[in-house]
Amino acid sequence: MVDDGSTDYTDELLEFYCQKDSRIQYHHRPQDRKKGANACRNYGLELSKGEYVVFLDSDDIFIETTLQERIKFLNLKVNQNPDLLLFHTGTFKYRLGDSNLLWNRMESGELVMVLIFRFLNSDMPCHTTGILWKRKFIIKIGYWNENLNSWQDWEMHIKALMMQPVVSINTGPPDTFYRLNVSKSIATKKRSLAYLDNVANAIKSIESISLGNQTYPIFKNDIKNLIYRSLVHYPIKLNNLKASLKIIFNYKFKSVSRKKLLKVFFIELLSKSHSIRNFLDNHLDLCYYKKRKIQNSFLKVYSK
Repeated sequence: MVDDGSTDYTDELLEFYCQKDSRIQYHHRPQDRKKGANACRNYGLELSKGEYVVFLDSDDIFIETTLQERIKFLNLKVNQNPDLLLFHTGTFKYRLGDSNLLWNRMESGELVMVLIFRFLNSDMPCHTTGILWKRKFIIKIGYWNENLNSWQDWEMHIKALMMQPVVSINTGPPDTFYRLNVSKSIATKKRSLAYLDNVANAIKSIESISLGNQTYPIFKNDIKNLIYRSLVHYPIKLNNLKASLKIIFNYKFKSVSRKKLLKVFFIELLSKSHSIRNFLDNHLDLCYYKKRKIQNSFLKVYSK
């Protein structure tokens, strides 16, 4: 475990468990490392020695058999030498069993390109805790991006998939559980310029990686529509017009021009009126409207 600066009784609690089981290690994030989950993950990765690693945030949960069953699945796939093994993740609000939503559902044998497409279309197939990583592979792709405080898992997972890894998918029941955000503060967070800065930087990172490995032509339209949805449509929907304009003027994307972004910004602004939106839908060739209304199964699929 890597502590990011707890001010409660974590030290005493972990000291007890470390004495009880020598396999448990407890470390503090070095003072010269950036505060945040990514720095802690990277520091823990640097200290790790296992062939495979898995990340668990403090507010998420493993069941008692998570690691045991993942090792069993890994042994079944060992001849394939997988870089990533994906597992289903469930959800909870306050305690296990109070939500029957899955993070998402995956199918056995889903192609890497399909997984990338799903991420780019806000249909995140897997959660951070739902991945068993080959340690050498995650080091090869360059660790977690410590400059991101939001969308870091989205950026990391696409970055990994664009390296065309060997992926094995376990379609069984969830073996980890993600805490649903039940605080009203999430809306405030999404209205902030800092949040949009992280989103823009994450998208620019993926855009750059896509350009570098020749996948850009395949995903250009998906990246473009993601920019429209995330940096124009949703901010305006949350009355975050000023922040959206700052992002448009502060960032330059390869997938879409600033002029086009401004055009979409004013279209979205006008579309807040129902009558004007109907007029635009009926009189302008704006296929953008249809593309922004994506269909996904993220946090919508009920567990069986």
